[in-house]
Amino acid sequence: GMVLQSESKAVALAKPGKDEQPPDLVLINSLKSDKPIDDALHLSELKLRISGDDLSGIPSDPGQSVTKDGDAWIVDVHPTRLADSVSASIVQAEAGYEQWAKPSLYMPSNSQKLRELAGKIVGKSKDVVAASLAIKQYVNKIMKPDMGIGVARDASQILREKKGKCTDYAILTTTLMRAAGIPARVAVGLVTGDGTFYYHAWSEAWDGKRWIGIDSTIEDEQLSACHIKLADGNVEEGFKISYPIDPAQVKIELLVARH
Repeated sequence: GMVLQSESKAVALAKPGKDEQPPDLVLINSLKSDKPIDDALHLSELKLRISGDDLSGIPSDPGQSVTKDGDAWIVDVHPTRLADSVSASIVQAEAGYEQWAKPSLYMPSNSQKLRELAGKIVGKSKDVVAASLAIKQYVNKIMKPDMGIGVARDASQILREKKGKCTDYAILTTTLMRAAGIPARVAVGLVTGDGTFYYHAWSEAWDGKRWIGIDSTIEDEQLSACHIKLADGNVEEGFKISYPIDPAQVKIELLVARH
């Protein structure tokens, strides 16, 4: 986590010295595995042994298992393949999961504007996977990355500005899916492209049988096993990780990287 400390205006606005580089929080909080990982965006399975921290709070579900191994944890990520997902209608998927289609903090899915937009994006599609992917592609197309935005924002504001970091992509995507009647939630965790892990956020949609990962920051439809989930739920739940992994203490050993 971070601690905010008040400074005088002079200190806060002072420019870095000639030889000073401002700290990069993304790099400071990154985690490295003991071996590089090739083509991580197309992994079907990633198995790691992580020691030096308590990972008992990390979710285990059909796409990820977390088990104790002595003083370490085995994290085995194997996301649901879209090709194996059930072909359920949006109405069928929502039955029993209505709570995940309701508006919540930062996600006003009952907004008339967002509902109309979601309907336009989805069109006549009634299939939950096809509709979710249409929304994912729309968000990926209209949004521009902006790592300078550091606070969670309402989906309506994100849609107006059409820029932001991964959390903004996830909030907008999840909100539009809910506005279309699709049960959806936010996922927060780690992602890697080469063996260095960075904090990341994406969305999950309920297909009527299981949760499927939807990452609007990338063009690929299939979520890769390079995504390790630390928390999921609404924004206030997904972004409140009570067990941050300490980069100074943790050790990540690569066991399996299968494509």
